[in-house]
Amino acid sequence: MNKNLLYVFADQWRALSVGYNNADILTPNIDEFAKENLTCENTYSVCPLCSPYRASLFTGKYPVNHGVFSNCMSGSDVCLNENEICLSDILFEKGYTNGYIGKWHLDEPELNKTQEPLSGAKGWDAFTPPGKKRHHFSYWRAYNASNNHLNQHYWEDNPQKIFSNVWSAEDETNKAIEFIEREKENKFALFVSFNPPHPPFDQVPKKYLDLYDEKKIQYAKNVTGNDFVNQTGEEGYKGFNKLDEITRMYYAAITGIDEQFGKIIQSLKANNLYDNTVIILTADHGEHLGSHGYVGKHTWFNESLHVPFIIRDSKILSNHVSKTNLNTVDIKPLILELLDIKEKEITKIINSPYEEDRNIFCSCYISRDIFIDECKKHDIEAIDMGWRLIRSKNHALVVFRGYLPTDKSFMCLYSNKDQYQLNPIELNNPKDNNEALVLYKELSAHLRRENPGFYSWMLSSFG
Repeated sequence: MNKNLLYVFADQWRALSVGYNNADILTPNIDEFAKENLTCENTYSVCPLCSPYRASLFTGKYPVNHGVFSNCMSGSDVCLNENEICLSDILFEKGYTNGYIGKWHLDEPELNKTQEPLSGAKGWDAFTPPGKKRHHFSYWRAYNASNNHLNQHYWEDNPQKIFSNVWSAEDETNKAIEFIEREKENKFALFVSFNPPHPPFDQVPKKYLDLYDEKKIQYAKNVTGNDFVNQTGEEGYKGFNKLDEITRMYYAAITGIDEQFGKIIQSLKANNLYDNTVIILTADHGEHLGSHGYVGKHTWFNESLHVPFIIRDSKILSNHVSKTNLNTVDIKPLILELLDIKEKEITKIINSPYEEDRNIFCSCYISRDIFIDECKKHDIEAIDMGWRLIRSKNHALVVFRGYLPTDKSFMCLYSNKDQYQLNPIELNNPKDNNEALVLYKELSAHLRRENPGFYSWMLSSFG
């Protein structure tokens, strides 16, 4: 019997913020799902930003290769190339009916082309019409970029906006259940992209907010200070009381996601599809929530990069916790393996009870106009700025070039035993530390192939 696929991912949901990792957060459905299935404990976003993650998920490539190194945003023509061979294209060729519901964020904003789009798209938003840009998603109920969680709009096959009268995650869950019931006799692959807990944090139904109204919140050791900024300059939050308020809202949204995920699982069970569906629950990237004095994402810290990743395949995967490093670029081949389309390699790694010393690479570039314009003045490519990271079983090495040409660059090494990353070893030369040197050489080899511009700068700066 053929397997189906259900891929559910939330936006800006970090691994720390789930019940089985944090008793402050109420996620009974997710906790139960994790207990019964395979949890990949060390899963990291290839790039902690919405569009690059999505493009890497579908292509299996690093952002420098598929070209979506920044968000698909106003004033930029960055978008997923219609000629890329995506996961959904392969599944279509294998006879799958593909569905995509929720936040898309892989298309260029329509306002880049016209001031009066027929679809009524504003800001970074876009209606992606049926055709090659949809990469064989025959059911597409989505939007490009809009954060109106309590009054979200969607498009399907024409430019007429469809407005929801319920919380966006609930609306998307309802449509996911309809899709499952409609396609239960067919082989399907369904992607559900929840925007919450992405800001604005206050757009959460009251019934979830009430659960955290009187709850005492425990904060991590790296949440200090009274001024919480966004590393790339967007507005942050002042005062610990404000941070406490948004933390409760963030947790409330995750509890809401938990309830919606539980409904989808019940739908699979009710339709006798649960044991014949590969199910993945994860996120595109994390959120700082005050750690290291930051809010938002875009940094190399665990709160930004580390995401939940729980996977069920009752036919192949055992029930345990895998500690081997996993990256976004691994997900496309992993899914093809589990659906018996590709020879099993990554499956064997995560299904093993032993932790392999498997190195992964993460990165972030520049995507705001203020940074891009300054780099153009200095004849520097945007794709050669930002930071690069290599993570091994025991350490993570970060090389930061900066977001502006005038930023001070640095290199530092973190021990993975340092849970809150409070004790980095700053290095002027990788040769000053044996562990750093080994990782630096592998990072150099990776960048020489994938990102030669950053590699050349790194070579001239650190040797």
